[in-house]
Amino acid sequence: MRKFYSISIFLISLALVAFGVWIVFNPTVSLRVFTLSIGILLIIHGIVEMISFVEQRKIWNISFIFLVNGLLSFVVGGITLFVPDLAEQTCVYIFAIWLLLSSLIQMYAAFSLRDVRGWGWLLAVGVIIFVFAIASLLSKMTVAFVVSLSFGLYFIVQGIGLFVIWLLLRRVTRRTIYRD
Repeated sequence: MRKFYSISIFLISLALVAFGVWIVFNPTVSLRVFTLSIGILLIIHGIVEMISFVEQRKIWNISFIFLVNGLLSFVVGGITLFVPDLAEQTCVYIFAIWLLLSSLIQMYAAFSLRDVRGWGWLLAVGVIIFVFAIASLLSKMTVAFVVSLSFGLYFIVQGIGLFVIWLLLRRVTRRTIYRD
C-alpha cells in the first residue's frame, strides 16, 4: 500500500504540473472551460431553486422570487452552454468593468492617503489595474490570458505541493504512520 500511495502521489503531481503548463499555454481553452463551468453551475443552481420552490411552497411561505431566480439561473446557464461566445464576451465585460471600478477606487484611496509614506505604490497599482481594465475591455484575449495563468499556476502549485509531499514520504522510515 505504501508503494502504491507513493507512486500515485508522484504521478498525480506530474499530471497536475503538466496540466497547469498546458492551461497556461492555451488561454482560449481556459476561458471556454471557465465559462462552461459557470454555465453548468448556474443550471444546477436553477434546478435546485425550482425544485425547492415546488417542494417547499406548501410547507413554509417560500417566496415566488426563488422560482424566478431558479428560472433565471437555468436560462442564463443554458445560454452559457449553447452560446458560449456570447457568455465569454459577457464575462469579459463584467470582469473588465469590475477591474475598472477597482482601479478607480484604488487611485482614489491613494490620493486620499497622500500624506502617508508609500501612497505612490498604491497609486501605481491602481494605474496598472486601470491599464489592464482598458486592455480587457478591448481584447478578450487579455482576460483569457489572466484566467489561464490563474488556473495554470494553481495546478502547477498544487502539483509542486504533492511532489514535496512525495519527497517527504520517501524520507519517512517508520512504517507506523502507514496503517497497512
